[in-house]
Parts: sequence; structure tokens; C-alpha cells
Amino acid sequence: MSDAFEDGCRFRVQNVIDDFSRECLAAVVDTSVGGARVARELDRIAAWRDDYNHRRPPSRLDGFTPREYYQRSEEDQNLAFVAQIG
Repeated sequence: MSDAFEDGCRFRVQNVIDDFSRECLAAVVDTSVGGARVARELDRIAAWRDDYNHRRPPSRLDGFTPREYYQRSEEDQNLAFVAQIG
């Protein structure tokens, strides 16, 4: 998106929106947003996502990272299935 202030100074806003949650992951505001800047912001988002999913356990998941919680949940489902057919 681009716009201009009343004095004619132009600025651009690059928004990165998650398709699933419709959450704004980043909003970069500058006089120009080049390809290197876009790549840097996407790398920053990817690093945050990796940190969140693999290294930083949120309290709402009982101290597990989202990846560990998912794997635990998958194992629990497999055990329940084996118990039902066994």
C-alpha cells in the first residue's frame, strides 16, 4: 500500500497477513520497501516462528513447545486407538 502526507511526502506500508488466522504478522512502514527489506522481514518472521514452535514453551501448553505438544497429542491418540481395537 502507498500513500502520501499532506506535504506530498510519499510512504509505503508492506503488510504480511497470515491467510489462516488473518493476523497481521508484520507491518513495515518506510519511504520505500525494496526486495531486500521484504526478504529481511520474512526471515525475521520465520526465525520467530521457529523459536516459538521449537524452543519457547508457552505456559498454556503445560510447559511443552507447540511441536512437543502436537507430538504428545498424536502419541496419545495412537495409544487410545490401540486400546480401542486391542
